[in-house]
Amino acid sequence: MSLFARYTVEKLLSLDKDGQSCFNQVGGLEIATTPARLEELKRKHGYASSWGIGARLVSAEECLKIYPELNKDLVLGGLHIASDGLALAARAVQLLIARTRTAGVQYLGSTSVTGIEQAQGHVTGVVTPNGTVPADIVVSCAGFWGVEIGAM
Repeated sequence: MSLFARYTVEKLLSLDKDGQSCFNQVGGLEIATTPARLEELKRKHGYASSWGIGARLVSAEECLKIYPELNKDLVLGGLHIASDGLALAARAVQLLIARTRTAGVQYLGSTSVTGIEQAQGHVTGVVTPNGTVPADIVVSCAGFWGVEIGAM
């Protein structure tokens, strides 16, 4: 998951249009308010470090410097990851669609999928009310309905 998270940040940072990226790299701060949570953050720090993610364990005082609105009476410490941030998911999807259309990807919006055709364990097409669309690769973007698509 750590490699996937790092890849995702790199991908989102590479997507920009008009000088605006799809990722606000504002950093992340996880807070410990119990000794058990502080131990968990120490473990997370070890995992992050082993995967090359720049994470730092920070004192309660440093947590308050990073985020002054915290209740100083509750904070025991934290884990700060400066490379974390907030994805602008809708913008990222729009830019990826534009980029992949240029490469020849075809999208059929507002089209129901009624089946997935297969032969010898491989997908061969997607069945819609308008006919079958031949496909070697199918990417499910079904969201909430993904379980239904997966069962096909």
